[in-house]
Amino acid sequence: MPDNNVYISLILKAVPFAKLIFCQRDPLDNCLSIYFERYNINNQYSYDLKNLASYYAEYQNLMAHWIAFYGERILVVRYEELVRNPETTALRLYRHCGLDFDPAALRHAFTIDQIGHWKHYEPHLAPLHESLARHAAPQTDALTPSTAQPLSSPS
Repeated sequence: MPDNNVYISLILKAVPFAKLIFCQRDPLDNCLSIYFERYNINNQYSYDLKNLASYYAEYQNLMAHWIAFYGERILVVRYEELVRNPETTALRLYRHCGLDFDPAALRHAFTIDQIGHWKHYEPHLAPLHESLARHAAPQTDALTPSTAQPLSSPS
């Protein structure tokens, strides 16, 4: 969840032919991965599970807005799908970007052990579970341009 999502409107207005890829991951795996990372930049939200859940929900809400507003210019891909079916998923990514598929790009080995990794820490994740449930962030992989609702017209 990098903070580049706040620049999506600027990017897509500045580069009208640009297409974006939003890689969506299981909320618990995503948040736990961020929680374990120690950043050199100002990501204070990432060091507290409740704050992280709140930030995650806001991030998801903003992404749902961009997906609704920009439609097919943003392709939503599941991280789990990429790991389990890298060639099929990569082909979708290449097609979305209007590029010829290059199988050599799949040399990176994805590790399936990061899927469901949060389960190893489940007894300690009550604050994260509760906060995610309370904030009820939309899962953007379930959204399509026709079902997503924009917040308002971006400036």
